[in-house]
Amino acid sequence: MWQAISHQLSNVLNNPFKIIEKDVLEGGDVNECYCISDGNTRFFIKLNDREQLTVFETEAESLRILNETDCIQVPQHIHVGTSKDKAFLVLNYLPTKVLNDDAAYQLGAQLAHLHAWGEQAEYGFDFDNYIGLTPQPNRWRRRWCRFLLSSELLGNYSCVRKKAWCLVILMRSPVTLFSY
Repeated sequence: MWQAISHQLSNVLNNPFKIIEKDVLEGGDVNECYCISDGNTRFFIKLNDREQLTVFETEAESLRILNETDCIQVPQHIHVGTSKDKAFLVLNYLPTKVLNDDAAYQLGAQLAHLHAWGEQAEYGFDFDNYIGLTPQPNRWRRRWCRFLLSSELLGNYSCVRKKAWCLVILMRSPVTLFSY
């Protein structure tokens, strides 16, 4: 598998890329994640079963669109590919750090700016995507609360199914609930 990844990255980069460092990155529960390096360049790579290729292709396209907004820094998509039994997504490596109050405020402002980017009369997106491995429908809706409920942003309605009061709050005041 790692040879296939090295070979495909070499082709994409038009430069030999031989993986000499491979560090497991913890934190996610959906994919195997690594920081790989040839000694000069580092990449972040996600691995999953080959059947999950569509999830990675969708994530790559979503990241491309997010990058176009120039509102918030997100990883650059480098390559999506497969080996014999794995699908993978390669991104540029962005070191993580704990956010202090100022950085957290700035991130919130960037997210608000992102959601104001592009003037649409409706709520949704041009294609469906995923939250983890769960399909995320993004059909266009005129009302935000309808989009929220139809897109399953509430965790497959688990909040609504388990606690009916969540639905009442959302229907009465979705802006207040999510304006923080």
